[in-house]
Amino acid sequence: MHKIIYGISISLLASTSVLAAEARRSMIEEVVVTATKRDGSLQDTTIAISAMSAEQLEFRDVSSLSDMQNSVPNLQYGEIGGVPFIAVRGIGFNLPLGIGEPGVAVHVDNVALPRLGSMSTAGMDMRQIEVLRGPQGTVYGRNATGGAANFVSTPPTEEFEGKITLGIGSEGRQNGEGYLSGSFTDNFRGRIFYISDEFDGFGINEFNGDKVGGNKTEGVRAALSWDVTDNLTIDLNAYQRTDEGSNPTASPVNAGGLTTVLGTPFLRPDIGVKGDPNNINDDRTPYTAKETELGILTVSWATEHFDLKSISAKIHHTTDQYYSVDATNYFIIDAIRDEDSDTISQEFNLSGSLFDSRVDWLVGAFYFQDKGNTNFTPILGVDELTGLISTPTGAGLVLDALLEDQNNVAKALFTEVSWRFADDWKFLVGARYSEETKEALQTFYATLDVSSVPPSLLGILNTVVSPIAGAVISDSCERTPAEVSFNSFDPKFELSWQPSDEILVYVQNQRGFKAGGISSTECGQSYVPEEVNSSEIGLKAQFFDNRLTINSAIFHYEYTDYQVLEYNGIGLRVISAPKASGSGAESEIVYAPTDWMNIDVALSYLDAKYDEFMDADGFEDPNFLVPTAEPRDLSGMPLNRAPRYTGNLGLNFFIPFDSSFINESQIRLEAYTTDSIAFTQFSYKDSDRQDGYTLFNAYFGLSMLDNKLSVRTFVKNITNEDYIIGVFTADIIHLTSQIHADPRSYGLQVSYGF
Repeated sequence: MHKIIYGISISLLASTSVLAAEARRSMIEEVVVTATKRDGSLQDTTIAISAMSAEQLEFRDVSSLSDMQNSVPNLQYGEIGGVPFIAVRGIGFNLPLGIGEPGVAVHVDNVALPRLGSMSTAGMDMRQIEVLRGPQGTVYGRNATGGAANFVSTPPTEEFEGKITLGIGSEGRQNGEGYLSGSFTDNFRGRIFYISDEFDGFGINEFNGDKVGGNKTEGVRAALSWDVTDNLTIDLNAYQRTDEGSNPTASPVNAGGLTTVLGTPFLRPDIGVKGDPNNINDDRTPYTAKETELGILTVSWATEHFDLKSISAKIHHTTDQYYSVDATNYFIIDAIRDEDSDTISQEFNLSGSLFDSRVDWLVGAFYFQDKGNTNFTPILGVDELTGLISTPTGAGLVLDALLEDQNNVAKALFTEVSWRFADDWKFLVGARYSEETKEALQTFYATLDVSSVPPSLLGILNTVVSPIAGAVISDSCERTPAEVSFNSFDPKFELSWQPSDEILVYVQNQRGFKAGGISSTECGQSYVPEEVNSSEIGLKAQFFDNRLTINSAIFHYEYTDYQVLEYNGIGLRVISAPKASGSGAESEIVYAPTDWMNIDVALSYLDAKYDEFMDADGFEDPNFLVPTAEPRDLSGMPLNRAPRYTGNLGLNFFIPFDSSFINESQIRLEAYTTDSIAFTQFSYKDSDRQDGYTLFNAYFGLSMLDNKLSVRTFVKNITNEDYIIGVFTADIIHLTSQIHADPRSYGLQVSYGF
């Protein structure tokens, strides 16, 4: 099946596809993107970029990058406990704590989100989502080694308008959202948006009967736009969103191999899930709560000779989480994770043209400061952990891994200059200089909780626990100052040829940089930055009176000190693979063979691997107290979330009605297929990877009453395919747990606009 559908995607989109209203007359509408920090046509932008409009997002029930991976080449998305893991062309990061940096930068209205847990805010009231593939080292810089995602909000309108949407769906989903938008005066506009979404979850905790995997969301966005003069505009955007749910939901995949910390078999019965793959069997129902507040002030001044833009932002984010690391129905290892951060950022962009627009230039400055605290506290049940079942003590070993008073400061200067030295040739050069400093107070120590231990058992308890605590924490510290600093100069060179309005060919080379950081589970330890050098050749073309669009790219990148997550006993740390590389190709095709139908196809091929990397698998230690596993040579193993191929195939129909009641029906059918996906560097193990799979989705909509009333319905994962989107490991007890994706889901939404 995979070979048949390899990389093909058919999309039946009607009025919600890239072929919007004009597509019904067999013309593909121009898509305007903000990828270069200036508005420009997607077909004239020398970046591998995919864009999805507000109509598409609504029709396909898309609120994040999760569903977009079915349409965007080389985009992979996973989630653990509400924290998204995004990879583009195999570059991303798998760390669910605030101690590592993502490899794909996420921006809302040109403001970078510092913590991936806050990314849900980006899904509210969007006009467009853009995914940029490949390093964006000059214009975006920080954490954009794999690419960038731009969430562009809907601006206030001149005319008064509004919309209300109500929806229901599988597993008790109930959602509602609405907005009002319009002018207060001739030069002052406003918009208010509200969303509420509640979902029970697809799974059950078999231990106590609780529903799990659900989420409750509430959010609001307010926007103001003031035209102070004909040339000066001030925009203010404010977001607030809370998410609360019973996740992460994980189940052990190798429960039969579970051991005590001493390496002896874990003899307790009934471990693991007996029912649906989305169920858990956990002695504690997990809990996650997140809140994000975001404020953005944008001042735009346009003159005859230049444009100046100032973007000021303040972000507050908190995460509180409690879950079972062992994911079993016994108290072996629980964990508390919480973080809070306050972030400010300031960016200035100055751009213009010279010599009759033959030279375009952009210069900018960027400042960023993120202050916060990160807490990861595993709590170990001594009795179950050591096998002291016959003489239970009720003791707990509490580990505190804290990064307090974090202060991350980043500064950058950047520029891009393009010169059209002939009518159809352009040369671009860009550069970014970055400095970044990270400070924190490190705490890592163990405390034995004996408050419920009978005095007669204290002696045997100390005999057993002391070696465990010593193995977990070989070097303890408390509020010890740590500081690291980095700088990087990242150039970009590009040559493009545009012989006509329909054809664009470009070749480019650019570098990217992602800062290192401070370890949270090793006193006095830090990790180094990663650097990437990437080359790309791209084609953007339209044929047959713009009925056919083909956007393709081939690329190769090489990494130095590629950052990798490693589970070290009970903790997490970031290590570096000295060398990694990737080569690939991707293509997006949109074809409108008739006035009532269009087809879109997305194909990707990727060979991304470690070239030089040695790492030991803790699962190979006979027990946690005797770490004897030898480092393995992992050269040639695939990078995480880097399937060799993916593809989308779909058909898009629209059917107009000559009726005053029903105006149009829309249908989208799509198929998505992928090769196997690695989730850790040890993906030679079945537990650490997902085999290839294929998904099918269907969407249907009706527009009525002069397009004021619309009804939409969808079914996702029609064949109820079971696949995983992430894993986490507790090698201290030889256990790996997997997070399963949503099974078949469906929904119905009704919208009324005025």
